[in-house]
Amino acid sequence: MKGTIRLFACILIALITQSARSQSPQVGIVDFYGARSIKADVRKCLPFKENDTIKFLLTYPDTTGYAKLKQTVVGCLLSHPEIKQAKMEFVCCVDEKWMVFIGVSAKPLTVKKNLKTRDIHLAAEVTRTYDSMGVLLLTAIQSGAAGEDDSQGHALSNYAPLRKLEERFISYSAKHVDLLRDVLKFSVHPHERAVAASAIAYYHDKSAIANDLSDAAGDESEDVRNNAIRALGIIIDYLQQKPNQNIAISPEPFIALINHF
Repeated sequence: MKGTIRLFACILIALITQSARSQSPQVGIVDFYGARSIKADVRKCLPFKENDTIKFLLTYPDTTGYAKLKQTVVGCLLSHPEIKQAKMEFVCCVDEKWMVFIGVSAKPLTVKKNLKTRDIHLAAEVTRTYDSMGVLLLTAIQSGAAGEDDSQGHALSNYAPLRKLEERFISYSAKHVDLLRDVLKFSVHPHERAVAASAIAYYHDKSAIANDLSDAAGDESEDVRNNAIRALGIIIDYLQQKPNQNIAISPEPFIALINHF
């Protein structure tokens, strides 16, 4: 089961998390999921092919150009009579070229009951810390200092200003893990949940928050899902180094996401 869990997590980390280690504007791999017999029709919707240069990738993570491209491609895909759902993601990088994943499904989107109905907020300082981390991450990438130490089961950047902010989450999660858990599970505010998914990953007892992150991997917000899955990926790597830890990660959210397309 552990091997299966790692496999699901690694697949999803590759599909969903976006690591900007390279600023290459070239497309490398273009992969399709759920297309089967209509793969040729799906490819017709793409205004690019392998090894093409795409201008918006020169300014990543500014995603204005990406949003326009995604809207065009997804709109084209959904115009196909056999396609009821469609998604496109760019993921960096293999051999300094971007991967593109195209997912389509003939099944209409199933709307789940929304349990995120409570007006719960984190402290403003925590949200500001999270937002500042995003800015500093871009600085770290641009300066070639985007590496990190994951040996404790959470990310600690090699870039000192960013690391100082990440370390705030260690002390905050130790004091407020119950609030983070409630925000992640119930808050109606997606950004608050995204912050909670990032911050709760720094809690010292990874076994206590593994289920919270697994549940968040199925959140309706892409930012929440990405933060949760990235955190779980680091925990899984941590388990490979220290296999005697009593940490169980359910594969169910990953199976649901893989089967989504």
